[in-house]
Amino acid sequence: MSTAEDQESQESPRTARPVAWHLAGVALFSALMLLAHAGLFDPSRLHLADHFVDQVHYITTARHYLETGRFESGLIYPAYVEQAGWRPYMPGSYLPLILSYGALGFGVVPSLLPGWIAYVLASLGVFSVARRLYGISSAWLAVILYDFFPGNLNYAFTALTDMPFAATCILVLAAFLALPEGWRPWSAPLLLGVAFLYRETGALLVFPVTVLLVGVPGPRGWLRPLVVATACVFFLYGLNRWQLASGKGEAPLSWPLQGGFNYGDAFAPPAPELGVGEWLQLFLENARRNFGVHAKHLSTDWTHIQVLGWLTIAGSVLVLTVVGLLRWRRDRFPLGVGLMGLSAFALLYLLYDVNNQKAMRSTLFLFPFCAVALAGCAYRSRWAEAAREGRAVARGSLALLAVAFLGASLFGSTRAGHALVKNTHRYDEAPGHLARLGHDESKLLIGPLETILRYAVLQHPSGRAALPPTNAETLELLLQRFEVGTLILPRGGERALPRGFLGQHGLSRVGEFAFERHPQRVYHVYRKP
Repeated sequence: MSTAEDQESQESPRTARPVAWHLAGVALFSALMLLAHAGLFDPSRLHLADHFVDQVHYITTARHYLETGRFESGLIYPAYVEQAGWRPYMPGSYLPLILSYGALGFGVVPSLLPGWIAYVLASLGVFSVARRLYGISSAWLAVILYDFFPGNLNYAFTALTDMPFAATCILVLAAFLALPEGWRPWSAPLLLGVAFLYRETGALLVFPVTVLLVGVPGPRGWLRPLVVATACVFFLYGLNRWQLASGKGEAPLSWPLQGGFNYGDAFAPPAPELGVGEWLQLFLENARRNFGVHAKHLSTDWTHIQVLGWLTIAGSVLVLTVVGLLRWRRDRFPLGVGLMGLSAFALLYLLYDVNNQKAMRSTLFLFPFCAVALAGCAYRSRWAEAAREGRAVARGSLALLAVAFLGASLFGSTRAGHALVKNTHRYDEAPGHLARLGHDESKLLIGPLETILRYAVLQHPSGRAALPPTNAETLELLLQRFEVGTLILPRGGERALPRGFLGQHGLSRVGEFAFERHPQRVYHVYRKP
């Protein structure tokens, strides 16, 4: 595989400027992209509805840490109420918001700032990796592919941590490639540990790192990458055990059996003891169910940004896998990206309850790598060489392709902005209803997510709110462990509880409310006198 120096020797004098100038240009270009799209994504408020409700968890956990010094979920998940210090994710997932709030205080801009910074940093990482692997011209093409991808712009304007995670992963690879070749095998486990402590799927960086080590000068060219990959696995396993011991939650294997996440049952039975063949059958059934969900969305709303984003990432992974197999001797990086992507999708479909939002969010970190590999393959293609030689047909075709790409990007960005802001006011009324019905902010609020999310984020500094229990036993546990002020149940929800249960615990109905946009959905409010 050719080095950056080999590529740069082929660049024109105009592109042979100091790398720092190119990096400054990339940062400016990415910042202007954010500014140009601000009107579509409305950065004047937090958009907490629909696919973006998970922001409430990251925001409340970061604020809870700054206010109490305890690194645990600020939003109470009933299923884990007895696990002290429980949080569902690695510590890196909360660090950007903790730093932002610690420096600037809580607000809309500090909540969105990590996403904006990460978008620019990811672009710089894409440029750095592509320049070292393919040269400066390919690096600029990779930046354009990355910056114009609507999914990146979509998540850059949220308080979700998917954009910072993507930036962390590509910067880890950039740091790996920046090291002298002799240092790379020994630094790989430590660098992967940085991405892993942000999110467990950072471990999948082992694929591009390993394939880039194949053929490094030294005895037995394949032995060194295998040893490094093994060392990475053991090192990351140790990091995971350390995090589990410090309070990070572990995804239970019972989730594929239930067909979804269950955060509301503190007394759910453990996963049954099944044989390997039975587990494999359950995982395959879970994958079949997930594929069915995607097939349904493709047939009903294929232009939704979540569907388009998932198709773009999945298609890129498949293309790079095929190209990597065909061009293994000349360019190993596409295959490394393809293997990383296939592994990510396999884990997602086999182990989790997937919808388009989860499929796009959980694989967004792959796209920086896809952009680098796609740009490198495109710039080295015969079609691009023909265009550089001045052939009219090739140049015209590439011009049409560029116009189509920009048009698709604009369409996707418009759809992304619409998806982000269209229902943002849907649940704004909830805090007003709670104030009218006399909720005591010093006590715990329990209710469906749509009724508590804006209260948890904006009204209560420590986010003392809990998701609704799914059974009476878990609700009783919450009532024993916390001083509950208000309980919100959907109309008819009390019928799932034993007769007289609420009265026995001092809860009486004080009113009801419905959201203006969903008047048929009525919520009953119970409070202690």
